[in-house]
Amino acid sequence: INGIFLPEKDLKKIKFILGFIFSGCSHKLEVSDSYMEPHINKKAQKVEDFISSVSILENKSNILEKRSERLRAKGTLIKVDHGELNNTVSKSYFSQYFKNVSLTSSKINKDLYIESEILDSKFYFYAFPDGTHVEATLRIKAYYNGDLILDKVYKNEKDITVYLSAHLTLTSLFDETYHEAILNVYKNEFQKDLISVLKTKVAVN
Repeated sequence: INGIFLPEKDLKKIKFILGFIFSGCSHKLEVSDSYMEPHINKKAQKVEDFISSVSILENKSNILEKRSERLRAKGTLIKVDHGELNNTVSKSYFSQYFKNVSLTSSKINKDLYIESEILDSKFYFYAFPDGTHVEATLRIKAYYNGDLILDKVYKNEKDITVYLSAHLTLTSLFDETYHEAILNVYKNEFQKDLISVLKTKVAVN
């Protein structure tokens, strides 16, 4: 096979992937802003006229062990800190649109204040050994100047699959996919609800 169908480096990569998936390995999800970079809109216009700051209640560390929801790679154990992951993703998301975004340990009764938590997450291997699908359920509460304006449970059911390339490893595959799954809840579901409810409170164009 080598030299005819696949280069030696690709054969080694496939062996590593298959070994990881079927040997029942364990991986602790790495939480990092770097996984958000490809999915953040750096050119988004900042909102400053009616909301000068966004405060996000900081989640406590909450490490859960997750196994594949399907038989394939059932032995693979992923350790996910839902608290740390949600802190990182939510701050990155809001920082796209607001100039002053910070994590806080207590409720803030001015401007936009957010309480959110990851209620659950699930994963399974998709069509190929190097692809994975992640689902996430979040509860997000939004307060505007101390008043509760939004309280909703969101579930991301979108097909999120990342495939290995020259710069990815199997572990970073899991890491980036989990980050993107949480971000999709904010940008695809929560965002439209927040804009809608703010229109009833302030003049939002």
